Amino acid sequence: MNFKKLWIGFIAVIVLSFSTIGFTGQDIRDGQNVWQSMGGQELGTIWGHGSYVAPDWSADWLHREATFILDRWAEQDFGQRYSQLVPENQALLRTRLQEEIRRNTYDYSTGVLRISATRAEAVRANSSYYGKLFTHDPGLEETRKAYAIPRDVLKDPERVRKLGAFFFWTAWACATDRPGSQ
Repeated sequence: MNFKKLWIGFIAVIVLSFSTIGFTGQDIRDGQNVWQSMGGQELGTIWGHGSYVAPDWSADWLHREATFILDRWAEQDFGQRYSQLVPENQALLRTRLQEEIRRNTYDYSTGVLRISATRAEAVRANSSYYGKLFTHDPGLEETRKAYAIPRDVLKDPERVRKLGAFFFWTAWACATDRPGSQ
């Protein structure tokens, strides 16, 4: 057995297991401005403050992120969707998810938030979903109508990306342990 190859493989897995999502603090602030400029509180809430029409986007993001991660892990570990797993395996993944979501991986010395590769995939999936919701995707027309979101409320892909950064940050801030606390 070649231990050098095993170590190289192990290190590669560790390096690839964590990813940055590419949002900057400025992207998040700009995303908040995007949210405000489109009348955000009339199109839902952030942290439960605002509209009665559409969902709380921080909670919606967190739910979608958690669902994505649970399904991905269930497929990887058990070859089934999360909803198809026996309760014991669901409980195992929920415990793992809680640790994943609550662990604060923000590095104050560098200003970088690192997340797992699976969580980064969930962030990209959520960003894509919200991009479609706030633009013109015909597959989400009924959802847009139910939430009273005008079609093409956002047209610029960069503004869509920054809105995703803002939504991610609001969800992250809701669920992540604060330094020195749980």
